[in-house]
Formats: sequence, C-alpha cells, structure tokens
Amino acid sequence: MRKIRFAVGVLVASLLVFLFVWQHVQATRLGYEVQDVRKNIQWQKSKNAYTRLQLQRLVSPARIAQEASRRLGMSAPGPTQIVLLGTPPSRSEEGSLLLSWLK
Repeated sequence: MRKIRFAVGVLVASLLVFLFVWQHVQATRLGYEVQDVRKNIQWQKSKNAYTRLQLQRLVSPARIAQEASRRLGMSAPGPTQIVLLGTPPSRSEEGSLLLSWLK
C-alpha cells in the first residue's frame, strides 16, 4: 500500500512538473511570436512610410513636368498657343448678339 501511495505521489509530482515545464515552454514560444509580430509591424510601418514618400515624389508637379518634357518631348505653351475662352453667352445675350450682327 505504501508503494502504491509513493508511486501515485511520484506520478502526480511528475505530472505537475510536466505541466509547469509545458506552460513555461508555451509562454516562451508565444513571447517569441509576439516579438516577431512586433518586428513585422515595425517593418510594415517603415515600408508604408517609404511608399508614401515615393508616392509624394511621383505625383509632384515638378517631376511630372520633367517627365513630360524628357519622355514625351512636351514643353510649356507659348503665348500664342494659349486661347482663353469666356463663359458661353446666356440665351438673352444670344438674341442681342444676333440682332447686333444683323444691323
């Protein structure tokens, strides 16, 4: 009877030690996972910042003008190439314009 109690006690103690070690291993593993996720988040944030900077550079008017000139051969229009259009005449003005033209 005494040997059975001792064997059960050793078994329970072994089980408790096993559970403690397993819990510690799991906590360590999860700690490494959290660390990896934090590194990934930091990397994604820096990548996002770099991408935003690239986007600002690519859509800047100065760069677009430079690329239009270099790649497409475009240039700023000369004074004779610009035609300013006024607002279209209203219905009442159309009639008076027609009448003034006929006179």
